[in-house]
Amino acid sequence: MKHSANLFKTSSTGIVTSVFNYKLFTVIYFALLLLIISGLKNNTYSQNTRLNYLESQNSTEVKIQNDINTDSFYPAALEEKHKAAMESGNETESIRLHSEMESYLNSKNLIIPVPDNEIRFEKYGRSNSGTDWLVSDNTVYSGPVKSLPSYHKQIDMKCGEDSVLYTAVNEQENAALYKGKVSFYKSSDNGNSWNIFAAIYASNSAYITNISMLVESRSNMHKDSTRIILFYTKAGSNNNDLSTLSFISFRVNGTSIISGELAAAGAGKEFSHISSVSDGAYYSNGTYFGVVCTESNYAYTSTQGFKIFKTANWGSSWSSSSFTTGYNDFYPSADFFQGSPSQIFIAVERRPAAGPKELVLLRTNWNLSSSFTEQQISDANIEKPCLTIQKNATPDTMMITAINNGQAVYYGSRTSGTIWYGYNLSNTLANNFKFTHCYSSPYGSPPFTAIYSTQDGDSINIRRGAVGALGEIFFKVNGNISDPNINPVCAFTFGHETNLSSFIYGGVNSQNVYFDQDGFKWLLIGASIQGLYNPAVNKHNIDDTVSVIFRNSVSPYEIVDSVKTVLDSSLLIWDYYAKKVNRNYGYYLVLKHRNSIETWSMSPVFINSSSFYNYDFSTSSNKAYGNNLIQTDNSPVMYSLYSGDVNQDGTIDLTDGSLIDNEAFNFASGYLPADLNGDGVVDLADAVFADNNSFNFVSKITP
Repeated sequence: MKHSANLFKTSSTGIVTSVFNYKLFTVIYFALLLLIISGLKNNTYSQNTRLNYLESQNSTEVKIQNDINTDSFYPAALEEKHKAAMESGNETESIRLHSEMESYLNSKNLIIPVPDNEIRFEKYGRSNSGTDWLVSDNTVYSGPVKSLPSYHKQIDMKCGEDSVLYTAVNEQENAALYKGKVSFYKSSDNGNSWNIFAAIYASNSAYITNISMLVESRSNMHKDSTRIILFYTKAGSNNNDLSTLSFISFRVNGTSIISGELAAAGAGKEFSHISSVSDGAYYSNGTYFGVVCTESNYAYTSTQGFKIFKTANWGSSWSSSSFTTGYNDFYPSADFFQGSPSQIFIAVERRPAAGPKELVLLRTNWNLSSSFTEQQISDANIEKPCLTIQKNATPDTMMITAINNGQAVYYGSRTSGTIWYGYNLSNTLANNFKFTHCYSSPYGSPPFTAIYSTQDGDSINIRRGAVGALGEIFFKVNGNISDPNINPVCAFTFGHETNLSSFIYGGVNSQNVYFDQDGFKWLLIGASIQGLYNPAVNKHNIDDTVSVIFRNSVSPYEIVDSVKTVLDSSLLIWDYYAKKVNRNYGYYLVLKHRNSIETWSMSPVFINSSSFYNYDFSTSSNKAYGNNLIQTDNSPVMYSLYSGDVNQDGTIDLTDGSLIDNEAFNFASGYLPADLNGDGVVDLADAVFADNNSFNFVSKITP
């Protein structure tokens, strides 16, 4: 990036000549390519041929507006110190550093939000919790959904770090009750059932016209620290004129509500589209998040630039920046890029005064700047882009899906966005597609999933895989006709060895929101751990992780699938979605816990994808191979995995007892394998479990 900036800024004659020659060569190259495309336009291509053709469309950065590395509102090093203080829990230091950061901002760029008095928050009580895709789509929400031809973001879905799916739905106004309402739903069983847990209501003078949602967790150890952050535009009518940009943030348990208005559009303007962005994939308590929006005229024919708002203290105060590209740029899709410096990438649909629409990638500093760079990726009449960046340690891989003359396409980069290649998302040259959406996972496989839908809402198709190898197409996975004005949204469900694709969409005639998910087999597992179980309250002392492993039913019992998940201390159950097992084939279930005896199911279990399978180890000793469970309660009857295998060698013996004794002698505390009862301290109470089980020669029993 720096080299490109210096190249375009230099006044050296030799460099200018070189740039001129390069541009001339580029013009000739693309002119020839255009002639080739024109000659091939009426031909039909197989999927692979079409991919090879599009693969030649790469681009590099072509225009530098300013040097974004030297024009930030405050030093990047100060932000890094602030994040480090937040991550370490040093609240005093983080407050001091945040005040220092804000001292660099002028009053125009510093926002202390005033609660949005036009919005009322409502918390809901807690509810009870054959093919490659569901035979019939599950209903997330039943009722009318907001459907506006110019504003397609009316639903959103994210998977939280707690592996729970969350959905926001902008409901159609009810003249007798409200003008605007956004309801929030969650599913802890990968979309099989959905429960409403919160809603916001706008006053009778406010219409909600766009939404964009984030799900962020301040601590993965505490489920209730997960927060929903919703950005929305609000206006006096559904035409969105003179709209305001606001947000609301709350914990999933309905507490700790923060809300406020971030900005109001100027006279004759509106906030037309919004896209939320966060660095939460790299931080927990130190997460920053924000939103990007376009400001346009009422007729929605020209844009007045971009506004960016970001908070470094979970919404208590905000910094803002704005810039104008000099072009009419629409449909921003933003994502966070971790680097030096970290940046916001924004994919936009550019509408030149003449010629086809272009796909352009804008970049600006994450610690906010009025400067930016831009890169033209394609000038092939690209519409409604969606950007996702895979947020791993080296975030060099990213994807943009879009519509190209009615066809579904995607562009991929494995070089941190410096070079892009184009691919066909569909395997047909049909030009009847309207929306796309893409999503990526920071870990696991596959890394990307993407969907595209037809203009009439008849077909939603999905793919998952890697850039350049996105995998097979699953055609028309929707069980109902989708609304042609509402953009479907896809996501992965985390917490599994294999990332599971899913999506939501608005139903025809703006009725209902439906969910569909990748084909897998659902297993509900019940279990208890001897040391953790407290019979006085019929629950575990703490939540703890347990691994479940699928093994073949014949020797040598190879591992087919596995997952490590949290066993809820109160419910003593967890759900498991087996991606790699075959229907109507038997597998042994194996449970492993950090200080318990490995325990196998009594016999192979058979799972059918069209139904739920429940296997509860806690109901009887005969649920385990060799009856290898201990009864820990009479009422209710409870059987548990034996505790005491501290070194995980498959036997509870003197070696384990010695490890516990040594830890107890040293007054060890914390999350330790020797702490069998989970009270955070290693002492005599833990030794009793190991000693008794050692005396009884407890060890794992396998086929």
